[in-house]
Amino acid sequence: MNGCPAHRRQRGGVAGTVFAVLFIAAGLAFGMIFPLAFGGAGAFVLVAMRRASRRQARREEWRTRFPDQPWMQFERWRSPELESESGRTKWLAIGFALFWNLVSAPVLFIVPRELSDGNRAALIALLVPLVGIGLIAWAVREAIRKHRYGDSRLRLDSVPVPLGGMLQATVDIPVRLEGRELAVQFACVHRYRTGTGKNRRTREKTLWEDRQRFAARSGDGPGRTSARIEMRLPGDRPVARDEDADDRIVWRLEVTSEEPGVDYKAVFELPVFDLGEADGSVGTEAGAPALPTPLFDADDWRETGVQHAYASGGQRFRFARLRMLGGGLMTLVFALVFGGAGAFLILGPGLWLFGGVFALVGLLILWAVVSMLFQQSEIVVSPDRLRWRHGVFGGWQEVEAGAIKAIGVKRSGSIGRNLYFRLELERWGREGRTAIAGWVPNERAARSLAAHLASLAGVRPEAAS
Repeated sequence: MNGCPAHRRQRGGVAGTVFAVLFIAAGLAFGMIFPLAFGGAGAFVLVAMRRASRRQARREEWRTRFPDQPWMQFERWRSPELESESGRTKWLAIGFALFWNLVSAPVLFIVPRELSDGNRAALIALLVPLVGIGLIAWAVREAIRKHRYGDSRLRLDSVPVPLGGMLQATVDIPVRLEGRELAVQFACVHRYRTGTGKNRRTREKTLWEDRQRFAARSGDGPGRTSARIEMRLPGDRPVARDEDADDRIVWRLEVTSEEPGVDYKAVFELPVFDLGEADGSVGTEAGAPALPTPLFDADDWRETGVQHAYASGGQRFRFARLRMLGGGLMTLVFALVFGGAGAFLILGPGLWLFGGVFALVGLLILWAVVSMLFQQSEIVVSPDRLRWRHGVFGGWQEVEAGAIKAIGVKRSGSIGRNLYFRLELERWGREGRTAIAGWVPNERAARSLAAHLASLAGVRPEAAS
């Protein structure tokens, strides 16, 4: 019978065995976290080093065979057809997410014990597994993207892409996209490493970028999509450089499209080298000097997203508030994390020094958020004067057209891989420049807008460059 002492002892023995097995399994799993994480990382490093050594040997061979053609040293650039980095990105995301979560798993066991001992500062450690959750979401998204869109290819009209010339290529996507346009970002990026040992970090600095949109069309086969891409390159940026992994110059082309569910994205690394065409000249008559081609066309200023209208006696250009809503909210998260950590350190364990540093950083980031969300710029220009107001609380100012020496563009910051610029006014007989618009995207479009404003105000082109 179920209630007899023998049966109760039998059920108790089975339950005890199950709990013992689970406890042993949990202990083994916990004990294997670090061997798996660090052992796997070590194996990955050994394999990567061996592959890098073989690549370097092949590169030296090709360097000897083609001393005047540096792009031939890289196997991926010997053909005009380039493959996207979707597969590499997927496995990078999966590997990084696994490593981070394996290493941070002990935090989930340590924090409850510390809290039971009254150490409320241990709550900060929960940020580590929260980051792990974000990495898992990233890995899942990249895996879905790779499965849904496959491997896109970029066919270059010529190899290499000439610095100061034109990128002319066709992107081929193995699936049918619903979007009618592809957003393309072409950027020159300096990727470098800083620090030593465990403080070693890989950083990126965007030296130049351009963004344009191109029409999507049917591909060469059924169920495919393609687009023709033509973009000008500046002649005053460094060429692609990949010899030193700690100091690289990467010319990156990123193609995206807003699609239901996970958006389409493909990234290509392009061979950009100097072929003596850095002036970007186009065909001219025989005997005539080659004139440099500007990096923007007359109407490219509309790509800044500026609101344009005609006002009494002139034209109005307006950058409204909240146009940076996405970037502002993303930056707000960082402000809240730093500010919250600072407040907790001050009010909890009373660590005023560390807490004050975190709180100060949070306040500085918060001011940047206020600028991104609530800054507005408005410019009214006519042949005889220019009026503007700029900033969060900026009032109206004006200057006579004859007093304008130049309207220029200066880089003001970046969010992720996107650069932003401000328009600056320079006046005759006065030192310094005055900002008249801020958070203007796309350097090419920003320079086109500055040139357009200068032409409306009657400023000479050579003074407006």
